[in-house]
Amino acid sequence: MKTIILNIAPKLAKPAVINTCVKTVYKLALENGARIIQNQQQSDTKHDPFCMYMHLMSSLLKAEKGTVFICEHDVLYPHDWLNHTPKEDHLSYHEHGYVYQIGSGFARRKASPLSTLCGDRDLLFDGFKKNLEQYYKIGKIMAVEPKMFPIERRMGYPYIDIRHGLNATGNRIMDYKKEPPNYWKGFNFNVFGNNPSQR
Repeated sequence: MKTIILNIAPKLAKPAVINTCVKTVYKLALENGARIIQNQQQSDTKHDPFCMYMHLMSSLLKAEKGTVFICEHDVLYPHDWLNHTPKEDHLSYHEHGYVYQIGSGFARRKASPLSTLCGDRDLLFDGFKKNLEQYYKIGKIMAVEPKMFPIERRMGYPYIDIRHGLNATGNRIMDYKKEPPNYWKGFNFNVFGNNPSQR
């Protein structure tokens, strides 16, 4: 059984971004027979590790045994996103991604964020639990994602991380191009508007 944990924070994204991206996640779930567990974060604090870990761990306890995919409210995922099962005792990140900066264009994403992480339910739970224990011990998080297990890097059709001005992570200066990657050329990115500061 595959499960999607879908993180939604209404105060940290434009409604047009949330509505569009969440619809694509539900479509994926429907087409692949996956279960969705939705995290609704009410905090407007961009970096609240305690809140984030408690939400994730609570959702993992509700998930079926099997592979869990962590998805975000401001990311577009391609149709093959759930066609992957990580190696045993490995966590997996998707490496083929792009950033869409509203008003600027597209750039290749070099990092592998939490929004591309998948792995066995129990392995993910243990990883986030260890991170939370570290938070209690030293008062800060060294890394958002679990780093204590072997990592598998996967490829496939690209995902698109929407940069809308309210993202939890900051923007880096990038060389933006106007054209999206080939896979997404039929998608109407105008739905997100032209100004990242507009809600």
